[in-house]
Amino acid sequence: MTTARVALVFVLVLAVLAAGCSGSSGPKKANPVYAGMPLSAARQAALVESGSETTDGSNEIYGHHLRLVSITKDHDPTGERAWRATFKDLTQDGQLLCIWMARPAP
Repeated sequence: MTTARVALVFVLVLAVLAAGCSGSSGPKKANPVYAGMPLSAARQAALVESGSETTDGSNEIYGHHLRLVSITKDHDPTGERAWRATFKDLTQDGQLLCIWMARPAP
């Protein structure tokens, strides 16, 4: 095997190894739209809202530590379609709290 051929094989092996280390491991996750907003937007809105709730001194959960447990398709307390974000309140023995999000109809 010539030096040039060995170098070419080495470069191809490196390219294959580098491809195996990429951040993408298969198809991208779906970002379904429900209640007028994509799941990613609902997740972001839930995290922003929960942060606002726990940093507002007038709120009953001020200073609490919440962990996002799930985001599911649901209906809000008025019966409208909405994403429901469920949080575990780590400050209150794991009590579950929910926030509903939907994009208002035009």
